[in-house]
Amino acid sequence: MDHVDQPIHLVLTDLPYGDLVSWESGDADPVSALFEHIYPLLSSESAVVAMIADKSQKLGHARYKRLQHFKIGKRQAAIFEPIRETKA
Repeated sequence: MDHVDQPIHLVLTDLPYGDLVSWESGDADPVSALFEHIYPLLSSESAVVAMIADKSQKLGHARYKRLQHFKIGKRQAAIFEPIRETKA
């Protein structure tokens, strides 16, 4: 998805895990690649990204501020907002 008509304000995703579903990617770190790919599509005014994953996946990226993190059984959830560079 390279183009959207309007900025995105919310991304909610449950990342693949376990034996029933596999996530194939040419990237060494597919979670980081996902963060990078959605960054330019997010609203510059306000946007939130919520990710759910198993506990073995590292959720985070340098271009995002983690607002909340929860552990629920064998899963984790985290809420992020993009860090926007301020213009001087």
